[in-house]
Amino acid sequence: MDQALLQKVNRQVYRKFPEFRGVKPKVQASRRAGEGQDAVLIYRRRVTTEDGQRLTRVLRVVVRNGRILRMLTSR
Repeated sequence: MDQALLQKVNRQVYRKFPEFRGVKPKVQASRRAGEGQDAVLIYRRRVTTEDGQRLTRVLRVVVRNGRILRMLTSR
């Protein structure tokens, strides 16, 4: 995935999920039969809950041809 496209996707992700602002994603290429080239971006962030517990939040973004298909997040 080229850097311009990655920056565009990051802006959209950070707008919808501001708690992930500044987190650099891990990019994985994925290919589905007959559907073209997909890229899966995985954002991870450690947060502290109100009771002091540490929790890892994960945001998974599927991108095809420069368009975000879906965003999935852990609680």
